[in-house]
Amino acid sequence: MAVVIHGRMTIRPEMLEETRSAAIQMGEASRANPGCNEYLFTQDLVDPAVLILAEERASAEALQAHLATPRFAAFAELIA
Repeated sequence: MAVVIHGRMTIRPEMLEETRSAAIQMGEASRANPGCNEYLFTQDLVDPAVLILAEERASAEALQAHLATPRFAAFAELIA
């Protein structure tokens, strides 16, 4: 069964460019993972400090594999 994640994050203005760059890299790497059906970030047109994540994994196992990667840990630390 597919797993769908929809996330919303508000980024501090001074971190926006760094976070956008990291999100682009995260998306590119994540889409190459087995079991990744969709992985993208968008930026809110009204509030550019808001990034939206839309993700679909083929299974819970595929999601867990993604969450266990060092790149996910680094991205999670950046947006924390």
